[in-house]
Amino acid sequence: MTVASQTNTIIAPGSGSGFTHSFAGMEIFALTELLVLHVVISTLAVTIVAAGSGATQYGITMNSPLTDGKADGFLTYPGDEVTPMPTTEQLVIIRVPSLLQGTALKNLGVQLPKTMETVLDKMQHQIQNLQEQLTRCPKIKQGIDPVTVDLELPDPVALEGVRWDVTGAAYESYTP
Repeated sequence: MTVASQTNTIIAPGSGSGFTHSFAGMEIFALTELLVLHVVISTLAVTIVAAGSGATQYGITMNSPLTDGKADGFLTYPGDEVTPMPTTEQLVIIRVPSLLQGTALKNLGVQLPKTMETVLDKMQHQIQNLQEQLTRCPKIKQGIDPVTVDLELPDPVALEGVRWDVTGAAYESYTP
């Protein structure tokens, strides 16, 4: 196996008519590696969606079994398939690999290439996930003590901007 894709996040817009959203190309090792967010585009309201078969849950169909290491598939939302998601909403499907490494490689004189490759693939997924998060982060210049600056953004508010506060150490919302 190889890691042939850098796909870590998939945005699935609502169509008003369909229920199925592919996460093909985003390989996972366990179903718990998926974080699904429901976004109302006009307000940027974000809700974490749980797996299940209800009106506010999602279902999963795998293209291949997870027993072979990694797989991809399709997500059905809503899980009850009654009311399709409107075009004013979208799902964000994010691969969040576990940071635990449960494989113990023992020296028995036999090389286990498939086991080693699976472990390395998981580490590559973790690195891709971290890189995706870093590219969305504001950064301060090297040499500035990061403890002195709070880079957490305030919650989005319609028609408001974001600026440094009067201390220059944190962001704040303001009305222009």
